Amino acid sequence: MGERASRSWDDWERLKAERLRQTLEGRLPADWKEQVELYKSRDYPLFIGGPYNGLFGTLTDLFGREKLLYLYYDEPRLVKAVIDYLADFWIALHDQILNEVTVDAASIWEDMCGKNGPLISPKLVREFMLPAYQKMTAFYRDRGIRIIMLDSDGDIRPLIPVWLEAGITCLYPFEVNAGMDIVEIRKAYPKLQMVGGLDKTKLAAGRQAIEAELEAKVPFMLKDGAYWPTVDGNVDPEVSWEDFCYYRNRLDEMIMATAGRK
Repeated sequence: MGERASRSWDDWERLKAERLRQTLEGRLPADWKEQVELYKSRDYPLFIGGPYNGLFGTLTDLFGREKLLYLYYDEPRLVKAVIDYLADFWIALHDQILNEVTVDAASIWEDMCGKNGPLISPKLVREFMLPAYQKMTAFYRDRGIRIIMLDSDGDIRPLIPVWLEAGITCLYPFEVNAGMDIVEIRKAYPKLQMVGGLDKTKLAAGRQAIEAELEAKVPFMLKDGAYWPTVDGNVDPEVSWEDFCYYRNRLDEMIMATAGRK
């Protein structure tokens, strides 16, 4: 092992000891007990996981994207060790939380694709991440969670089969600017749970553009369920409040019309 590799391993061991202990001590808000009581009577969905709960996204934050992509080839043992530890880390923390709270869905954040496709190949995802994903999704299913979501921007199409094999049930946000067409993906994967896929740029293009976007996608997607209609990212600041309200009201009308037919 070279000096550079040894330093990377030393950094990882130090980070585990300092920041990644498998305990909730010091991680919960001061009013946690009060929040647990409120959750028992909630009328909204509750998720576990989120922005830092990933096997690519989290490593990107730890190493930096460019360095991480080199590490898959230069130090594969280190990458696998980090991924395996993080999977166990998330499971240990979430197991403790789920002893106190019931949730409706689990969320994993990755952002591992760009406009032109994945940043790493499906082969590498299978080799490095698939066993850890399967461990995590098996844990969530054992705890009664049936909706397991994964968030990645970009063109995710080459990775969808791998994620389904991993036990992921739901993907989002289906970024239109990266070529994501939710109607075509629904046809290819009729059982896939889906969130997003409405072009956020149309909200700034006027009501005619909003209407066309909704009509082209929402009725078809709502027909068989397993779809949460929303835009494919943060709403742009140039969208007027009036146009945003128009979008939301028309979307609500379509949802209610579909519910009335069932």
